[in-house]
Amino acid sequence: MLARLLPSLLAAVLLLAPAPTFCRAEPPNTRPAMQQTTLTLSSGSSAWELVLEDNASATALRTLLPLSLPLQDVNGNEKYARLPRPLPTAPESPGLVRAGDVMLWGDDGLVIFYRTFRTSYRYTRLGCIGNISGLDAAFGPGKNALIREQTPAPSPQATTERPRRAGNPSHR
Repeated sequence: MLARLLPSLLAAVLLLAPAPTFCRAEPPNTRPAMQQTTLTLSSGSSAWELVLEDNASATALRTLLPLSLPLQDVNGNEKYARLPRPLPTAPESPGLVRAGDVMLWGDDGLVIFYRTFRTSYRYTRLGCIGNISGLDAAFGPGKNALIREQTPAPSPQATTERPRRAGNPSHR
């Protein structure tokens, strides 16, 4: 009897389970380099990596960078800020919002979730933060979030200055 029900139960679980985002399903460094865009979200001396989704909304968010936003706490589970201009949307009902999800509410509401909870609201996915440790405390009253492109570490060749030759006017 159980053997006959098992395929049906498995199908039901798969259909009802929320779709994982790449922050939890696969480590960001296993995604193809061209598809992965990582930003830095910071407040004061604290910083987090924000891995963007590959969609029009996330692409449009990048055009606003660098971006400094005052974040408000909402419902004890998220930080919210209005963006300076609307972004394209593709809202979906995630069912379960996970701590670390970064989404767009409406077309201009940036939401950073620091708690996992069930919801019936519709959001457009922008990306996710893998390690959200300290996120809630870092964005208290009067503190802004800074979102910017991640600065790659300089290569050894880029930091080594070539010696200048004496007498060459192009180096003066």
